[in-house]
Amino acid sequence: MAITAKLASIGIGAGKTFEMKDLSLEHKAEVLLGMKAGSDAVDKYIAEAGAHINGWTVGAFFGDRAYFNGDWLKPAAAARAGIYGNNAAEAMYPITRKLPSGETLHGSKHNYTLTFAKDELPPVNAFWSVTCMTARASC
Repeated sequence: MAITAKLASIGIGAGKTFEMKDLSLEHKAEVLLGMKAGSDAVDKYIAEAGAHINGWTVGAFFGDRAYFNGDWLKPAAAARAGIYGNNAAEAMYPITRKLPSGETLHGSKHNYTLTFAKDELPPVNAFWSVTCMTARASC
């Protein structure tokens, strides 16, 4: 069954108004299970997408309709990982959540330093920056 037909069966579609409260208990449970499964799929996609280089994940989540090409996980991952990012031709976004030892980074418990060896800065021909984002503490 096409996704539009599945959604129409519970009142979602053009010109319709969806009300979760109007669903049967069975449909409410299925919607909630679907939301959880979707959220888990997005988290897994973010964790596994891209190339893994020296403990960093490097990949592109951002682009136009042609880039996404019907892969609904890509734009969902882009929205969760950092909405409004630049596409791969404009920027790269290396991500890490763990130290080389495998320990999870935790900004409220430790201070971290990103160090580049002398004369070994990342190759760039334009502006670059390093941003730290965490739900646990400021960076």
